[in-house]
Amino acid sequence: MKKKVLAVGLCGAMILSLIGCGGGSSDSNTAKETKTTETVKETIASTEEVALIESGYSVTENSAGVYIYYGIKLENKSQEKSAFLPTVTITAKSEDGSIITTEDQTLMNIAPGDTVTYGFQIDSKGTVPATVEFSVSDSKFVDPDDETIVLSQLPVSNTSEVAGDFNISYTGEVENTSATDIDTGAATVLLRKDGAIVYGMTGFVNDLTAGSKKPFEIKTYGDLPEHDSFEISVQPWL
Repeated sequence: MKKKVLAVGLCGAMILSLIGCGGGSSDSNTAKETKTTETVKETIASTEEVALIESGYSVTENSAGVYIYYGIKLENKSQEKSAFLPTVTITAKSEDGSIITTEDQTLMNIAPGDTVTYGFQIDSKGTVPATVEFSVSDSKFVDPDDETIVLSQLPVSNTSEVAGDFNISYTGEVENTSATDIDTGAATVLLRKDGAIVYGMTGFVNDLTAGSKKPFEIKTYGDLPEHDSFEISVQPWL
């Protein structure tokens, strides 16, 4: 059985209007010469933009097929409004630039100024891609309500990497310190090598009521790439 794992760290490509790796602002947000420095800072801070600030992937090839395992990190640049339902597009390409496969993944609410992570897999149709590109579409921006939750209100602790007979799991506990009950939370693990994302996977934890703490397990699939660290975060999921 032939196995091949490729690990590549990419930062978002083909970013749509107002999207940039590292959160660059558009010309419409560039202050005129007559504006004060304080006004410039306020304009930039309130930019309605979802930025793809990190991405990476690995490819597993074995008898089951060829699969891409990716991880991403998104930041809501707006300090005033929530980003609702941003969509990330993942596109695998061959050496000549032709598209092997492409998939959209819609995320949930991102609170003002907050950062979320997500990871999963896509089928590469039996072909090892030369590149995998990521882009994000701006979501609808809405005023936050009393139930808006930032990731700092869902602290994760007691994390472990557990080797099983057929796969590796990542376990931990998440606490809901907010005043809002969460029906479902998405727990994402990102694996890193030398600081770069090389793998991502997401599992779910249910009935995370306000003030409660619950254990969770994220099961991984395929051959994990070489990595030296992992991180886990949990976000509300509809």
